[in-house]
This record gives sequence, structure tokens and C-alpha cells, in this order.
Amino acid sequence: MAHESEALALEIMEERVRKDLEDDRKDAECELSCYEDAGLMHEAAERTMHIVRFWEQKEHIFPLLFRVAMDVLPAQ
Repeated sequence: MAHESEALALEIMEERVRKDLEDDRKDAECELSCYEDAGLMHEAAERTMHIVRFWEQKEHIFPLLFRVAMDVLPAQ
């Protein structure tokens, strides 16, 4: 019985992790779609001199993309 209970608990935990990952993926896709629809790619390209400042100003609108930009930009 204990083994079955542990297996069930593990299955429930794995399902919760899968759901959380799916929710995260949907959030990221939604944010990227909003960014693309807003036409900000062109604005960002025109401001390459101040790209970090651009993303700092947009952080509250696109928090996931901001974090990606801050991970990538220092490597450039």
C-alpha cells in the first residue's frame, strides 16, 4: 500500500510540474506575441545605441523578454 501511495504522490507531482511548464510556455508565447504585435522590434532596432535602456523602459510590459534581453545583451 505504501508503495502505491508514493507512486500516486509522484504522479501527482509530475502532473503539476507538467502543468506549470505548460503555463510558463503559454505566458512566454503570449508575451512574445504582444511584443511582435506592438511593432517594437523596429523601434528596438532603431535604438541599438541604447538597447539596454530600451529594455529597462519596457520591463514592466514584457518582463520575460526583459530577462532574456538582460541575459543576452552583456554577451554582445
